[in-house]
Amino acid sequence: MKLYTGLDLRDNTIRIVQMRKDAGKWQLVNIFHEAVENKTEVREKLKEIASRYKIKNTVLYTSVSKQDVFVKYLSLPPGEKPEIRKMMDFEIEKYIPFPAEKAITDFDLLPNKPENPDRPNVFFVAANSGIIREHFDILSYAGLIPEAIGITSLANFNSFVYNIESKNCFGLIDIGRKTIEISIISDGILCFSRSFSIGESALGEFSHWFDEFLFEIKSSLDVFGKSSFGCKPEKIYLCGDCSKLEDIKSLLHKNLKLDVEKFNIFDKIDTGLFNSSEPVSDPEIFSVAVGSILNTELFGIKVNLIPPEVIDRRRKLKKRKNILVYGIAGFLMLFSVLFLAFRDTYTKITEIRTLDKKIEQLKPAVKGAEKIINQFGVFEEFSHSGIIPLNILSELSTVLPSNLYLTQFFYDKDKSQILIKGRTNSFLTASKLPILLAKSGIFSGVTGKSSKEIKFADKQLVEFEIECSVNYEIK
Repeated sequence: MKLYTGLDLRDNTIRIVQMRKDAGKWQLVNIFHEAVENKTEVREKLKEIASRYKIKNTVLYTSVSKQDVFVKYLSLPPGEKPEIRKMMDFEIEKYIPFPAEKAITDFDLLPNKPENPDRPNVFFVAANSGIIREHFDILSYAGLIPEAIGITSLANFNSFVYNIESKNCFGLIDIGRKTIEISIISDGILCFSRSFSIGESALGEFSHWFDEFLFEIKSSLDVFGKSSFGCKPEKIYLCGDCSKLEDIKSLLHKNLKLDVEKFNIFDKIDTGLFNSSEPVSDPEIFSVAVGSILNTELFGIKVNLIPPEVIDRRRKLKKRKNILVYGIAGFLMLFSVLFLAFRDTYTKITEIRTLDKKIEQLKPAVKGAEKIINQFGVFEEFSHSGIIPLNILSELSTVLPSNLYLTQFFYDKDKSQILIKGRTNSFLTASKLPILLAKSGIFSGVTGKSSKEIKFADKQLVEFEIECSVNYEIK
């Protein structure tokens, strides 16, 4: 299960939230909060915390201060998102207060305004590349590469709309240690956002900064009231490090004449994994960290200010990874095919070897049969009656030498005569056969009619012909 980390580094303070999503519901796993003296200490402390919480092995989302980013709502000619991107790139200097070559920009499309239903309503953000790269360098020093760099006002907005489902008009004030942000949300849309700084830490004496703070809040509400949205917040929610200060709620309620309450960031987030017995203390200080993670949700406004060279490097790494993955998949597929082919071939080879063994076992019997066939030869002619007397053949089998075989045997029953033709390896063997036949009890008048030397299958053989009579009647 993926583990997500949200990181907020404003005002030299490290705020970390780690969550995971199970069955569609976010679950809190870890939180961390610590203020340090300066940015150098932020770098060192973040490196230590990153190792402790193993942030490198998680999906990291972070945000930069709204005060460091230029935000503008634009109404542009009709077009799809790629066409709007080209329009923005072409006329970018019209919308930002610094040179285009120093800007890192992004945008998202909002619901079209009722008065201009055909013109895209664009939420445009631009940041000086130096600010973004400084933020990115702090992360890199800790060995971290974020999935996205958003802005704090959008992170607060994400946290708000995830936990509070209402189309009414609300104000959300993030009271940081040195930076204040006010956002106004109506009908589930971020309609207004503004940030400003106070001269000293808000954790100091109330009287040193509250009047300035109240003036800026009233001014922001007046500006929004005169805008095209023209609605008044029915309630103010507070978040940020200094929203927990004593009496801040009552003072704002008294001066703004509005209901004021602290924003519980974890209202709809399961905190059982982190602390099953008690609520999370001071949840309002983690609004930006939680909202940075919620950038993964389908709702809300999504912008990403990661430097272009990092995006290009990530794209190349992803391409190499895909090539490697597809290469390994192809190799495994080829290996599977070859393995199956080898298995089938091996099975067939095994079957052939088994047959070879059986043939080897049958060879002695085959050789015995061949010996008998060679001794009796091929009988080209039979008696006219078609019957071969078995007792004559039996007598012949007893007198035939082993190195002699018959090629023709003819028995004339009417004359009681036999004609024998055969082959052997020498004239001596051929001359012995008439003597052996004469000694037999049933053959007489044995005469060697002919013998000659022939070449057969690269061998020198003697072909012979013998004629004799049978001494008794064969029934």
